[in-house]
Amino acid sequence: MQSPADNSPPQRSYADDEIDLFELIENLWKQKLLIILVTLIVAACGAAYALLATPTYQSTAYLLPPSSKNMAELNKLKLVDESAADYSTRSVFDYFLQTLQSNTARQALFNQPDVQQHFLEKTDGNAVEAWKLFNEAISVSPPKKDGNTASVSVKTDAAQPAAQWANEYVRITAEQSRENLAADLREEIQSRVNKLEQDIQSRRMIYQSQIDTELNKLTEALSIAQSLKLTEPLRTDTVIDEQSNMMVDEIRRLYRLGSNALEAEIAAISERRKNEAFIPDLTNLELQKNLLEALKVDPESIQPVRVDLEALPDDKPIKPKKLLIVALATVLGGMMGIMIALVRMAIRNRCKPKAP
Repeated sequence: MQSPADNSPPQRSYADDEIDLFELIENLWKQKLLIILVTLIVAACGAAYALLATPTYQSTAYLLPPSSKNMAELNKLKLVDESAADYSTRSVFDYFLQTLQSNTARQALFNQPDVQQHFLEKTDGNAVEAWKLFNEAISVSPPKKDGNTASVSVKTDAAQPAAQWANEYVRITAEQSRENLAADLREEIQSRVNKLEQDIQSRRMIYQSQIDTELNKLTEALSIAQSLKLTEPLRTDTVIDEQSNMMVDEIRRLYRLGSNALEAEIAAISERRKNEAFIPDLTNLELQKNLLEALKVDPESIQPVRVDLEALPDDKPIKPKKLLIVALATVLGGMMGIMIALVRMAIRNRCKPKAP
């Protein structure tokens, strides 16, 4: 018969599985030199990377929309023709920003010898990789929803070229925008001039056609009057409908005027052929055309952007962040040291012979 003591639970097996926090700290303290050594090694590696890594510098130019006075050149056409498009500071600035983000502007900067050589050296002469690296180096930030300020940033491994290229990129883009806006305005002016020329020519042709028609009718009526030897107006009680559109009725009405009157009218209408003052609205159309042709677009007077602050060389690199790297390496080294110490403790406990 077993005693009650024989039925007691195996308390020792549970005790073996428990973790003694104080014992754990004591064992880690015994391996403090190992932990410190690992921490110092990892921290030293982080410091070496922070010191030896190629620094990256960034320069930023800040841009604003043009002022209202800079719109005068683009709105010249509006003064002559009210139906012309109205250029606003915002629309012109948006056009500049579109050009700023275009491959055309980037290609113009990349084609500059010093820029191209720099990125080709970085990629061992690979033009495709150089172009990709160049695009990664340039960033454009459009204005925020309620703001007007945009920015252009250039990142490279030297502070001076970063500022120089950022300012040059803004200058190239402004020049391209200026030339494109001026070309668009010239094209619009020329289009309106061409339209007016067609309208003027059409009115002249219609006028000449009307003159020829009138002369033909008068000439035929004169021939009839002369054959009837009718020199003076013929008085008759016969009523001819003057509103009739039939050519015969009109000629009957005309020849009754007599040859003297018809010859005088033919002479007068023949003189009208040389006088364009009778063409409806011709003078006004020619005046508009002359005003449009007198408009001269000066690209230099177009300012699609205002530089709020030019890019300046910044001697403080944006990366690597040395203090942050060293701090993270120190923390990581401490964690690695503690982990190694814990592994050693586990191996040592497993290899320790168990008490009977």
